[in-house]
Amino acid sequence: MINTLVAEQQIKSIRPQDVERYQNYLVGLQPRDSRALFLRWVFAYASVHTTWRLNVRLYKKLESLEWVGDPLRLKDLIVESGAGFQNQRTKYLHAFQAFYFSRPQWFWKTDNETWVQYRDRIRDAAYGIGQAKSSFVVEMTYPLESEVVCSDTHFMQAYGKTPKDISSGKVTDKEERAMEAHWVKACLDAKVPPVVARWHAWDLKMNSFDNPRYWTWVFEEHNHYKELQNG
Repeated sequence: MINTLVAEQQIKSIRPQDVERYQNYLVGLQPRDSRALFLRWVFAYASVHTTWRLNVRLYKKLESLEWVGDPLRLKDLIVESGAGFQNQRTKYLHAFQAFYFSRPQWFWKTDNETWVQYRDRIRDAAYGIGQAKSSFVVEMTYPLESEVVCSDTHFMQAYGKTPKDISSGKVTDKEERAMEAHWVKACLDAKVPPVVARWHAWDLKMNSFDNPRYWTWVFEEHNHYKELQNG
């Protein structure tokens, strides 16, 4: 069983002006080509088992992609970042980059699959990445359209799960999918993009930020955001 009370309160707390503000910002951050999409995966791999600050730091070291095809250079950059998990992160990211660049178009959503089918497909192809992080990639790729969300620790806690429940693996796949399905339906009923709602809830938890720019700034210079700002 899942407790939906807190999640519903989080969704209801989002004001129309908040939704509009997030939408206006996020539309400029959507990746437009396969390189930009790959960088979303890099960010997701950089987010595993670390803080958001070290996540950003590691991403900035990797964003030039100078390490592609060179696992030794990749590991050096990961070690330099201090983000940890260097052996597994190097192994998984090196394996993933080889697969990704052999078929980059395969990683975009197709019209004949649902959001869950798309997320599950790319999750099964991503070395060392589970449902939460593959959903995070979908969020960063399609922030206004996605109907899957990253079921991280904070998201699960909104459904009554304790950190101990989560770390011990007591949360079943069925429960995780039930949380996601409830969140998406409740958001769509409220006419709020599910990703906007989740990021808004996360931002408030992170010292009451009113936007995600404390970490999404890393994508701005590679996307449409500057064009929008410059009119």
